[in-house]
Amino acid sequence: MQEKVYPNAIPTVDIAVLRLNADQTYSLLLGKKENEPKWRFVGGFVDADDSSYESAAVRELFEETNLVATPDEIRYLGSTKIDDPRYRNHKDKIITHLYLLEIPATTADIQPKDDIKALQWFPLTSFSTEEVMEVHHPIVTLFMRYLQLNNTTSIA
Repeated sequence: MQEKVYPNAIPTVDIAVLRLNADQTYSLLLGKKENEPKWRFVGGFVDADDSSYESAAVRELFEETNLVATPDEIRYLGSTKIDDPRYRNHKDKIITHLYLLEIPATTADIQPKDDIKALQWFPLTSFSTEEVMEVHHPIVTLFMRYLQLNNTTSIA
């Protein structure tokens, strides 16, 4: 008798880095990989060595932006399924866990690392989903829901 194989969820983490600017507006940090036309949230796969999703988020944040944070400094915003093209014909699917890190405008030494080739701040007052890779649109939805519920800023 053949044992039934169940599809698995592959856990990833993404981090929305939100900066409070000197003029009391907010900007969102997004990264871009080489040969990608649009931007994405920084993050990646949870490693088997990670002790929690929070520690994975902190590790990925440092690996891709050089930002140092602790699990206590990040806030969980929610999770969502991601239609990653690498897994479209695979039985397993990605579910990402979105975290938020708020930093002051004076934070220094942010630089692209690992597979992120560029980082850019996007003012929330003019932020558009059109600037983000389609695969990350569900993450944008989670992030925007958080902003609306917390009245953080007006979103264009």
